[in-house]
Amino acid sequence: MLGADALLDETVTRVGFLKRAIDETPGADSSLARRVRTFVQQLQDVRELLNGDPTRGRRAEASPPSLLNRLGGAIGNGWGGTLEAPTAAQQAQVDIVRAEFGRVLERVRQLVDVDLRALEAAAEQAGVPWTPGRMPSVP
Repeated sequence: MLGADALLDETVTRVGFLKRAIDETPGADSSLARRVRTFVQQLQDVRELLNGDPTRGRRAEASPPSLLNRLGGAIGNGWGGTLEAPTAAQQAQVDIVRAEFGRVLERVRQLVDVDLRALEAAAEQAGVPWTPGRMPSVP
């Protein structure tokens, strides 16, 4: 889960560069900028599944636990400090994470391996300058 979270962080940075390059390319179609904004929103949605909704916490509102919070709570509540088997509550949290993480990981794969590549290919066709993560080409 930490690897998927780090990949999402890297992707957000990568898309930030792509968005700026599209915005600064005079010949780039506005539909490409809209696609990038939609993609950024999808990235945020997946990040919320892993990390929770940061805006709710800042407003002191109750929010459902994120997958990382569930796992951290289960592990942090004794697995490192005891040789005993996990409690039923700890095991239930781990089971929820196992059940949900597969779907989240598939969504991450779709976003990074398919959707982002399509965006970058469209940017390449529009003449958008090179950005990190893209293969440079000869002008």
